[in-house]
Amino acid sequence: MKIWAIVVGLLGFAGLGTYFYLSRSLKRDWEPVARQRLIECFEQRFDSKVEIGQLDFRLLSGNNIEASGQNFKLRFESRTDIPPILEFERITLEADMNILYNGPRRISRVVLKGLKITMPPRGERPPFQTEQKPKATESNPIIVQTIVADGATLQILPSKAGKEPLDFDLAKLTLTSNGPGQPLTYATTLTIPKPPGLVTAHGRFGPWNGKDPRQTYLDGDYVYENADLGVFQGIAGTMASTGKFSGVLEKIDALGECRVPNFRLTMSGNPVPLTVQYKALVDGADGDTYLKQIQAKLGNTNFTAMGEVVGLKGQDGRAIHLDVLMPKGNLTDVLKLSIKGNKQFLNGFINLKSSIDIPRGNVHVIDKLRLKGRFEVREANFTSDAIQEKIDGLSKRGSGKPKDQKIDNVPATFNGQFQMADGKLDFRPVVFVIPGALVDLTGFYEVSPGTLDFHGSLNLDSKVSGTFSGWKRWALKPFDPIFAMNDVGTYLPIKITGDKDNPQFGLDRKKK
Repeated sequence: MKIWAIVVGLLGFAGLGTYFYLSRSLKRDWEPVARQRLIECFEQRFDSKVEIGQLDFRLLSGNNIEASGQNFKLRFESRTDIPPILEFERITLEADMNILYNGPRRISRVVLKGLKITMPPRGERPPFQTEQKPKATESNPIIVQTIVADGATLQILPSKAGKEPLDFDLAKLTLTSNGPGQPLTYATTLTIPKPPGLVTAHGRFGPWNGKDPRQTYLDGDYVYENADLGVFQGIAGTMASTGKFSGVLEKIDALGECRVPNFRLTMSGNPVPLTVQYKALVDGADGDTYLKQIQAKLGNTNFTAMGEVVGLKGQDGRAIHLDVLMPKGNLTDVLKLSIKGNKQFLNGFINLKSSIDIPRGNVHVIDKLRLKGRFEVREANFTSDAIQEKIDGLSKRGSGKPKDQKIDNVPATFNGQFQMADGKLDFRPVVFVIPGALVDLTGFYEVSPGTLDFHGSLNLDSKVSGTFSGWKRWALKPFDPIFAMNDVGTYLPIKITGDKDNPQFGLDRKKK
């Protein structure tokens, strides 16, 4: 028995020795081929020069091999003046050895660590010659069925000098093959830095355009959740968005919907639900967004807009320009958003046409907001009984019926032109109309303190004597010609000062 044990042991050691000898011999034969095949695969797929820091192979059970490598770099058109178009710290893959020859050329799974994709600048690459004949498709290409590259980053270098590159961190990224020459299916999760929130997306990517990577096709659906708008000074709320996109990396058409149930301006603190449906063109080369169409709803108020969100050479951040049209807005929604406190001082409807500009800069949105446009408020009533009684009294006197109790809760209409800069809203002019009276004012409203300073004229249909009853009417008859001016019964210079909660009406004694 001992003799048989010794024999078996000797045979075992001989077998192991033979296995290791053959493994080393096989590895010495196929490893250079495997290395060359892997390099050729990357260079043909990406039309780029490959640099490899380290590449090792291991023979597994059966006919499988495992490859692992470090510090891979693919340089676009062998250029060293820009970052590599694709680089990763480590690669691990497993495949049948027949992949090296003419057997089934499939790799079931590739894992990439530290993947970074860098899109070269549009303005610095040679133009793509469309008349060139495309390279012939390989008759037996290598197919990678699944690529896992969690923790990848995508950087798009700007075409304009002085602009910052666009960076995206992909916490999760999985790519799945759909066959030779077909787009890859992808699923990814990434964090958007501003406003901070989590985005999940899935769709198709490719085939890779090696001559012009920015022309590589991309489409998909996305979900953007829990985006905190509070990172932008002056506004707050939590945004959720869903949508679709398609195009090439440097020009992507997108459409979707954004919902902010608690949208608010920090100066007022009053939340008003905001929903925005949009169609946009995203310039992947510069990150600029061109808003083709916006259909929005603020509370119960519908409005439309179009504009752009763009950056400028040598300046951080992006500027926003919008052209807004609100044909019949609910004044309560607009004032609730912009005025502190829950008490609304005016009800009615507003017709608004305005340009909105928000320059770049890390300051409060009210301080950098620029407005210019026209407005008309219709069917307006003041919620304050004291103010509305003054309006009703003015209408009675202006109509020459100072004691008419039927004139009550008079609706007002006012319109005008406005401009806003540095937190100050200028009106030039504002015309306020009620039955029997017209007020023509020029002045300003300072948003942060809420102060008013308006000067102008009060024009009444009735002569000055008709604004009173009894003996005062007869006593003022001789003064009717003095106060009559500009084809109206009574003309008075007036002013409105104070603040929005307690405006002071009076004669402007600085004017004749």
